[in-house]
Amino acid sequence: MLASRTTESTTEINAIVQAIRTSTNKVEQQINEGTTIASDAMGQTHQALSRIQSSAGQVDLVNEQMESLAATAEQQANATQTISGLVNDINDSLSAVAEQTRSANQVTEQVTSNVGDLHAQVSNFKV
Repeated sequence: MLASRTTESTTEINAIVQAIRTSTNKVEQQINEGTTIASDAMGQTHQALSRIQSSAGQVDLVNEQMESLAATAEQQANATQTISGLVNDINDSLSAVAEQTRSANQVTEQVTSNVGDLHAQVSNFKV
């Protein structure tokens, strides 16, 4: 009976050891799968970080271009304002020249009239 009990105990111990080995193998597989998943996640995280950094660089580039465009637009607005002022000055000068031309024309007409009068008066003299 003791031998029978020893055999049963040995069988039970072997079954327990086998169950522990099976559980240990399953835990090892799960750890390996978890490690693989974590490694993949880490790789994807690095890719995402790289893409985010690239996008941030592109956003910075677009911001620089927008600032440059804004500065250029401001310069063009200033130039347009300056040109407008010059055009107004030219218009004022042309108006002044037109007024002076009218005055000169009136003087010329007056002188022509006076010359006509003088010519008429001189023709009255007989030599």
